[in-house]
Amino acid sequence: MAQTPHPAKLGSKLTHPFITTDYSESLLELITEPKASPKETLNMLRQLHVLVYQGMPEGELMWPLSMPCMLSSKDEDIPLADYGSSNTGKLKTLYRSGLGIRYGRRMQTIAGLHYNLSFGDTLFETWQAQTPTAQEQTLTEFKNEKYLGLIRNFKRLTSIVLYLLGASPSVCPCFVAGREHDLERLNDSTYYKPTATSLRMGKLGYTNSVQEQLDIRYNYLPEYVAGLRRAIQTPHESFAKLGLEDEDGNPIQINNHILQIENEYYSPIRPKQIAMSGETPTEALERRGIAYVEFRAIDLDPYSDVGIRLSSACFFRSDGALLSIQRFT
Repeated sequence: MAQTPHPAKLGSKLTHPFITTDYSESLLELITEPKASPKETLNMLRQLHVLVYQGMPEGELMWPLSMPCMLSSKDEDIPLADYGSSNTGKLKTLYRSGLGIRYGRRMQTIAGLHYNLSFGDTLFETWQAQTPTAQEQTLTEFKNEKYLGLIRNFKRLTSIVLYLLGASPSVCPCFVAGREHDLERLNDSTYYKPTATSLRMGKLGYTNSVQEQLDIRYNYLPEYVAGLRRAIQTPHESFAKLGLEDEDGNPIQINNHILQIENEYYSPIRPKQIAMSGETPTEALERRGIAYVEFRAIDLDPYSDVGIRLSSACFFRSDGALLSIQRFT
């Protein structure tokens, strides 16, 4: 993993709308604008990749897999993303520090693809007009109901996505060093499971045993928001033992609660609303409802130059539309 800072040629990672970092200085995050079709979205993603390669230091490349490779045995050798000295920037870095001491920095180097999907208001208006039981609802309430139905259905069928599109059946030995596992050895540089599709989404991947105890539900938006807030406001014993400051008095996590902030909640899919300045994700959802859903259970495709094939992107678009109207018993 590169130890160099985020390339200055790529702009400010705190304010750039399309190119930023995730957990580490070495973990790039590329963001596309909303587009009308998967093809347009992937075209923009490809353009962003070109810009990134033009701005990267000589000798550095982008790793094409979700599971990292050749990590140091020392957690502190994985550099936190540094967002500068502003209050906003310091809070973002502190949040990442908290993730590191809670779950280990190694886990935070796992990469994935998030696919955002929304449907136009015209569709919802027509749909609502043809639904006799929805006449008393506002358009926002109707949209919330349908998006949450999509989310519940997707959570039931996530295993299908992992089966069809999973692309992380193997890991580098450095990733499981010191951890119990039942992987088989392929060679000196690879452990794997013969029938695995996505180790990233399994117990060795981006998981959290503490959050497995949360009872966050998706039946109604107020219920979902209340569940997240409860997790943000509830202290957890194991996180409290870590302390809030290091021996020099420097903060090491935002708080000792189950979730430091909403973004810490791990889920294969999430309801989203664009947050205004100074607004939290739950406040945005509460005030304006669900604007789109975020599919998160997607491995990077190493056989695509941008991490996802057009056929996979089209699958999520059609799959999302089907799940929003299908009722499973």
